[in-house]
Amino acid sequence: MSPVLRALLDFIYPPRCGVCGEFIEEHKPMCPDCEALLPMIDHPMCIVCGTPFLGGEDHLCGDCSKMRPPFDRARAAGAYSGSLRPAIIRFKFNHKTTLAKPLGKLMAETLLKEFDVGGIDSIMPVPLHKKRLRWRGFNQALLLARELSALTGIWVDPHSLKRVRYTRPQTRLPLKERPENVKGAFNVSRETFVKDRSILLIDDVATTGSTLIECARVLKKAGAHRVEALTAARAVSDS
Repeated sequence: MSPVLRALLDFIYPPRCGVCGEFIEEHKPMCPDCEALLPMIDHPMCIVCGTPFLGGEDHLCGDCSKMRPPFDRARAAGAYSGSLRPAIIRFKFNHKTTLAKPLGKLMAETLLKEFDVGGIDSIMPVPLHKKRLRWRGFNQALLLARELSALTGIWVDPHSLKRVRYTRPQTRLPLKERPENVKGAFNVSRETFVKDRSILLIDDVATTGSTLIECARVLKKAGAHRVEALTAARAVSDS
C-alpha cells in the first residue's frame, strides 16, 4: 500500500490500538503502553513443558518428572495475562485478525531463541472442527502459523492433522475434564507428511496443555520423529 493511500485511510479511519482501542499516531497494532505490558516468559523454566520458575536454573517441573508429555518441548511467548490476554481475546473472539501479525512476531522471537529452526520440517496449526470453523470463520492457529512461516520460511502443513470429533470448548470445562474432552479428537490424514518428520505445533493459548498433548500423541503414533509446540501465551500459576 502506498504511503499516500495509507495516510488517507488513517485520516478517514484513525488507527487504534488492537488491545485497548486508544487512538495511536503511527500505524502499529499496539500502543506503546500496551506493548510495555506484554508479560513475556523467560528462563528459568521447565526444560520440557516450559513452565516458568521464580528463580534458580532450568529443570524438569514436578508434572514432567512424574509423566513426560508426548511432545519433546513446549514453549510460549508470554503469560496469559497483562496486555497479552485481551489481545488474544480480541484476535480470537472479536475477529481482530490483524493481531495475528504482532502475535506471530512475538512467537517468532521465542521460536528463534528456544528452538532449532533449521531442524523443523513443518509447522502444523492445531486444527478446528469444521463446525467451529464455520461458526468462527477462521482458525486462529492457522493465521499464527502463516505469520511464523512468513518470518522463518518454514512450510505450513494445515492438512495432515485433522480434528475428527467435535469437542466442547476447553475453557468452559474444569481442568480435570479437559484431557478426556480432547481424547480421540484428532487423527493424521497424511502419514507421509508426518513419518520421520520434526513438527512444530502451533496454537494461541495453552492452559493445561491437554490439546497439545493429544495432538502430539497422535503425531508420534503416526511416526513423527520429533514434536514440539509453540503458543502465543500460556496460563501461569501465581503460586
